Amino acid sequence: MNIRIVEDVLLCRGRRVKLLKRILEAGDKTIETDLVSFGESVVILPLLKDGRILMLRQYRSAINRWILELPAGRIDDGENMYEAAKRELLEETGYRAGEITFIGSFYVSPGYSDEFMHLFLAKDLEYIGMEPEEDEIIETMAIQPDKIPDMLYREVIDGKSIVGLLTYIHLIKR
Repeated sequence: MNIRIVEDVLLCRGRRVKLLKRILEAGDKTIETDLVSFGESVVILPLLKDGRILMLRQYRSAINRWILELPAGRIDDGENMYEAAKRELLEETGYRAGEITFIGSFYVSPGYSDEFMHLFLAKDLEYIGMEPEEDEIIETMAIQPDKIPDMLYREVIDGKSIVGLLTYIHLIKR
């Protein structure tokens, strides 16, 4: 079946996202769906020299709670994914990466969002100083890798961090 986007209608624009009504033609049907347009983003798995993983304890207003997660953020206009990963790591943790390696990419929640996220491994970290964005409430934490399995789905409950940490356990740590 051929599916064609007929039109995207802007319903609302926020600081970081747009809400669109997407009109599709699917065979002889017209379908309307909601779409949160976010764009591309990065998530970084920072490894300290002693083997611990640097994570963030961050307040998330959408769920009104603190969660433990990996540093991440949006790719800004004119920026490539490597530049964004380095910038977000420095802003959110205060560390500059001597080595940053692309691991893979994935859609965050394709049922309603176009956000496409790129996962990076950061090594050879040097502390420079945190520069979080004005609306970010962040604390850094260093986690022993052997603690990860017990933390998944309990303290680490966001998808990007689960993907990053499972990738570490199954691909990087071996």
